[in-house]
Amino acid sequence: TDITTDPKFELCNKETASIALSGDANSYTWSSHPTLKATGGSAEIKPTTNGTLKYSVTAAKDYGNNLTCSTPVEIEVKVNPLPNVNISGDNNVCYGEKAELKANATSVTTITQYNWLQGNSAASGTAQDESFTTDKLTSSTNIKVNVKDQNGCENTSTDYAINVKPQINLTGLDNLSVCDNGSLTIVVGGASSIEWKDPNGSTITTGPSRTLSNITKTTTDNGVDYAVYNITAWNNGCSVDAQVKIKINPNPVITFETG
Repeated sequence: TDITTDPKFELCNKETASIALSGDANSYTWSSHPTLKATGGSAEIKPTTNGTLKYSVTAAKDYGNNLTCSTPVEIEVKVNPLPNVNISGDNNVCYGEKAELKANATSVTTITQYNWLQGNSAASGTAQDESFTTDKLTSSTNIKVNVKDQNGCENTSTDYAINVKPQINLTGLDNLSVCDNGSLTIVVGGASSIEWKDPNGSTITTGPSRTLSNITKTTTDNGVDYAVYNITAWNNGCSVDAQVKIKINPNPVITFETG
């Protein structure tokens, strides 16, 4: 019986491969194997262990008159292991920050490809092989990476969760107004710690409450005078910079006349 097949080939663990036998045989008898599904001269295999697997099939041709000739065939399959991969890096970042990640991949051969993913789509960020930097994050997300090695075998990491801390929203900074050279007490909410800086950038105090004295203009915006102070606010290990903009109202001008 003439059978045409490639009796030796390679595939990756958990990969599905089809085997097709051709020739003038009338029937095919496959030896039982847990990774084999066969019908006639065709079979499908899906190995789940690494190493070498052997599948046996006997092709037979019936010539009549109780004469049947047969040919045994042994098919050898080398099963290559999948690469292993996991992610390490930032898993807890502040609102608006980027996360720095690294794929830790091992294989029996060289890793040739890294694909960074959010769900089933490409992750938003900058990839440099095993390194990945997300775009600025404003909500928690999951990242995973798919790697492929020189054997063509690929594997995907489990989701790597990145928690984004809440945005710092400061209160008490709107509609601030004072008389020229006057004083004003400002209480800032939304942060656990505040550092105040004067218009020259020098730190003048810390804490959410600050009484400013002798306030005079430092800038003019559209004809309106303002005093501007800078603060840095901290909460939950994160910080944000903000401006305290105080409108300076001119004091009344008094003139005296005698006569």
